[in-house]
Amino acid sequence: MNRTLLHGVRVIELAGLAPVPHCGMVLADFGATVTVIDKPIRDGDIPMEQRMAERKTQQSLDLKSSKDVEKLKKLCQTSDVLLDPYRPGVLEQLGLDPVRLLEVGFRESSNTALLSTLEAP
Repeated sequence: MNRTLLHGVRVIELAGLAPVPHCGMVLADFGATVTVIDKPIRDGDIPMEQRMAERKTQQSLDLKSSKDVEKLKKLCQTSDVLLDPYRPGVLEQLGLDPVRLLEVGFRESSNTALLSTLEAP
């Protein structure tokens, strides 16, 4: 059987600037299933750059909507990794900080990872 290194690993990538989409692209290259959570596209918005979107699925959620935040929490229950592109404190303001997400529970029997941007000095 020809399995890739990260076959079966599920990743949620919150859309953001280059480092996180690049990380998601590398994880997808190694076989992870990557779902990009992007804000709903409105007139004048530029969709995600295609080169970074290869081998990824995309879902639009408005993380300022409590209904869509709940949808993201449900997605976390079947995922292993969350890629966070936001400044420190943004996920906490949305009620999506690592502590709360771990309470919701990532996929059982997984080695969960919450990858976040580093706080600049």
